[in-house]
Amino acid sequence: DDNFNSTIFQEMLANRVTISERLNEETHHEAVSDVNGYYNGWGATSQDVVASAFLAAYTGKSAKDIALSPFKTKVAPNWKVTYDGLSRNKKFKKYFKRFAIKHTYSSTMSTSYMTNLSFKGDIENRPTEFNQEGNYISEKQISTLSLNESMSPLIGFDMTIKTAKKNEPNVKVEIRKDRSMILSMTNLQITENKSSALVMGIGYKFKGVKNPFQSKKSKLPVRMLDNVDLQLRADLTIRDNSTVIRKVVEELNQVTAGQRIISLKTSADLNVSEKITLRFFYDQQLTRPKISNSFNTSNISSGISLRFTLS
Repeated sequence: DDNFNSTIFQEMLANRVTISERLNEETHHEAVSDVNGYYNGWGATSQDVVASAFLAAYTGKSAKDIALSPFKTKVAPNWKVTYDGLSRNKKFKKYFKRFAIKHTYSSTMSTSYMTNLSFKGDIENRPTEFNQEGNYISEKQISTLSLNESMSPLIGFDMTIKTAKKNEPNVKVEIRKDRSMILSMTNLQITENKSSALVMGIGYKFKGVKNPFQSKKSKLPVRMLDNVDLQLRADLTIRDNSTVIRKVVEELNQVTAGQRIISLKTSADLNVSEKITLRFFYDQQLTRPKISNSFNTSNISSGISLRFTLS
């Protein structure tokens, strides 16, 4: 509805003026900027200006405080939290054998660069040579700069319900979010991928089921169990993702890919012996694209698999 506009991208564009001013203060101390607020050698398309402006906006930091080198940028710590203390609560313990809450966050920043042989600096290693755009030539020529963030799950619940027959029905609900931003210095474009998903799953175990493959007349070399466990599982995933290209020079947004995927996976596992597990499965995936040159698709896979454990 908003043509995939982004307030973070607009903030990144505005950050360039502040970064240009800071770089000027650290190097040549030019007294006057141009009409747009940029200082000599630190223009709107300068690698150092764009990189720091990008990192400030997409890591949620102020352009006045962000490090002026990507190699000195601090990223958020990663963590994983699982809390199952509710299983000890009297009210929860009455209905649940296990009740766990989960949350995971991971963040990575990466870059690719090469030493620029055209770089020249003064005695204080301040840049002195200009490129064709009128910006200072950097000592390290960056090709790409990427940020990846994932909250998987953003929040998740894993519950095992108590029953009189001890069949251990299991319910799982998860909300996942992730995004990746790749800044290309060759064409000054940001490729932004966003994804969110809702996962709902249910499982049920039937204990002591009569083994349909057990027979006194069987001549199979493997000893079959008399009574086995039948494990049923169904998982529904609804995922929404999009890919948008944001052009720094033109200040334009263009969606290039995106889709909503609804996936259903069901399975039934039967341990017919101590070493053989028989699985029946049915999976279906519906894909609805967000761009007009793609079509709705549906994929179905089903069958039987046999797993043999040697140990």
